[in-house]
Amino acid sequence: MTSADPAAAAALQAGSPALAGFGLDSLIEIFASRVVVWQLKGVHTDREARAMRLIGAGFMLLVAYLIIQLIVVFATGGRPAVSTSGIIWTAMTFLVMLALARGKIRTGQALGPRTLIIGS
Repeated sequence: MTSADPAAAAALQAGSPALAGFGLDSLIEIFASRVVVWQLKGVHTDREARAMRLIGAGFMLLVAYLIIQLIVVFATGGRPAVSTSGIIWTAMTFLVMLALARGKIRTGQALGPRTLIIGS
């Protein structure tokens, strides 16, 4: 992650694995969106299955990261600092994600591919 990513910068400043996980989740969501666009460019069922596996793999990476961070935090007893910018960024992102999820569900129901409906 670069310092241009507000979530990453806030996570580093606060030493917050949770905020870093949220930033990683955002990157995975972007990856998943790109996979869906790729899948929609070809209407083959094998492409849909592959897209679902790629999206699932992205989220499994997030799970692995969170488990590792959980172990590290419990082992070291670390406590993140309060990050006002991280709280603001998370709240803004949450609101945008809700709006995007609503649009994604409507589009998925209209078009039919499971990749547009799953995870909404």
